[in-house]
Amino acid sequence: MGSWEWDMVTQKTIWSDNYFVILLFDRGKIEPGFELFRNRIHPDDVHFFDEIHAKIMKDQTPSSHELQLIQNDGTVKWIQNYISPVIEDDKLVKLKGVIIDITVRKQALNALRESELRYKTLFSNAAEGILVAKIETMQFLYANPALCKMFGYTEEELIRLGVKDIHPKESLDYVRAEFETQIRGEKTLASDLSCLRKDGTLFYADIRSTLMVLDGFKCNVGFFI
Repeated sequence: MGSWEWDMVTQKTIWSDNYFVILLFDRGKIEPGFELFRNRIHPDDVHFFDEIHAKIMKDQTPSSHELQLIQNDGTVKWIQNYISPVIEDDKLVKLKGVIIDITVRKQALNALRESELRYKTLFSNAAEGILVAKIETMQFLYANPALCKMFGYTEEELIRLGVKDIHPKESLDYVRAEFETQIRGEKTLASDLSCLRKDGTLFYADIRSTLMVLDGFKCNVGFFI
């Protein structure tokens, strides 16, 4: 974390040692200043920063925001920038604040988003039907397009249903027993289970399952073959 202060009366800017370190400036070779910092802001964020700065100057209210900075070597660094106005005799005399390097956090979040996008793509494009059911209620949480086509429902319709709605009544006891056996980890494949389409017709499927936690729920993920 690096701290800074800009005296608007004397136009003098003070940066802490850590501020220099975060921005990769040589303390002995440059004079701290607002424009020096602004010139480090990524082109995508300059207009955003200028709007925030104008609002602070006008409304005299603090701000906290994220910015991308361009380093000397061309790499991008993310910071959290906190700005607080100092008011004396109803007049704005100083701006001061801190910056925090959040690059590692942003990289982790971006990697997570990319990972989630890859899994979503795989889920959506899988040839086999995939159906996610909450273990506690046996209600559905997610269904992929292949599964929806298999049963003749939209995903919106399916997530309002549960295990009891996609199997014939006469086979429900057996289906529930297989479901519970899979939950206990005693088996992963249930063979030739009778399934009920939206139009009332039947088909048979092998259902391979795995357990995981999704959206805070313990779930059974079934792969219909």
